[in-house]
Amino acid sequence: MLQNIRIIDSHSHISNPGSIQYLVQSAQKHSFDKFCIASLSCAGISDIAQNLLCALAKIMYPGRIYAYGGLLYPHDSAGVDGQYLLDQAVRLKQLGFDGMKMLEGKPDTRKQTGLPLDSPVYDKYYSYLEAEGIPVTYHVGDPKVFWDEEKAPDWAKKEGWTYTDGSFVSKEALYSEVDGFLSKFPQLKVTFAHFFFMGEEGTKRASEFLDKWPGVNYDLTPGIEMYGSFSENPEKWREFFIKYQDRILFGTDSGLDESLVYIDVTRRFLETFDEFKCRDLQIKGIGLERDILEKIYHGNFEGRTGITPADIDTGLLLEECDRVMNFVRNDKNAHTIFPEVKKTCEEIKEFIK
Repeated sequence: MLQNIRIIDSHSHISNPGSIQYLVQSAQKHSFDKFCIASLSCAGISDIAQNLLCALAKIMYPGRIYAYGGLLYPHDSAGVDGQYLLDQAVRLKQLGFDGMKMLEGKPDTRKQTGLPLDSPVYDKYYSYLEAEGIPVTYHVGDPKVFWDEEKAPDWAKKEGWTYTDGSFVSKEALYSEVDGFLSKFPQLKVTFAHFFFMGEEGTKRASEFLDKWPGVNYDLTPGIEMYGSFSENPEKWREFFIKYQDRILFGTDSGLDESLVYIDVTRRFLETFDEFKCRDLQIKGIGLERDILEKIYHGNFEGRTGITPADIDTGLLLEECDRVMNFVRNDKNAHTIFPEVKKTCEEIKEFIK
């Protein structure tokens, strides 16, 4: 029996204006108090409107939605400098974003930008986030099997998430780059998405990383495979969750339709000692006490991001609409999505009226 408890989904997504309502309905269905939409703006040309969509969601549901903005990269990332990235972060903060989302550590995005996560190009940006205490949700890595052609699941191959041709950075190299930027900016308020893919690494390594970097958190967005890893040694992982109860955040990846089926799986794992199956995985719950659940479900996120979402500055948002539309017009690879960006901007302008 799942508990009646206040929940903030710290990590969700939207893909278009219509999906905002879908996400809100999902939150109502699962009795979530608030949720945070994470922008996927750096994922590619087709996602340039992501920050605008996040801002639209915030003004549609004031006080209910947090939003983490993402960086935009021109087609030629070789031309990116530190000031370019810093200016975007400052502007997003002024607009009313509550934090930043970085997909730059996902292997395909890392290949796309061509920038190591600890590149000096990011130094001004990281320095600003650290100085201002701006929280970051960072996707770094992927499951190990995505680097193995024989073991990688078919669905990952279909998504283009296999990294076996030698052109992608390894998981260990990505971990090394994380150590590189944290050694320069150790007070960064970074939450690593999908448990930093540490479930498969085991409790010892997951603990050592948290102990080394006290400002770091993990979130629990599935990758459902990590719950299978947790369930291989539930007693040790229960001890881990108790020890690091202040360092773990609940999240769903909702908005990516399939993830919705995992919400109850995640909650059942955290709240009960049930044994049950999901896909072909055998899951064993760890039955955490209510005071720990309160931290994981909302307290830890509020401690990093605030009790109340920031308000959007609608005047600056209208300026941002014009800026993004000009960006799309001037990028030879982005003009094809101009109608989508224009439609999002029109909806923002209509709503602000």
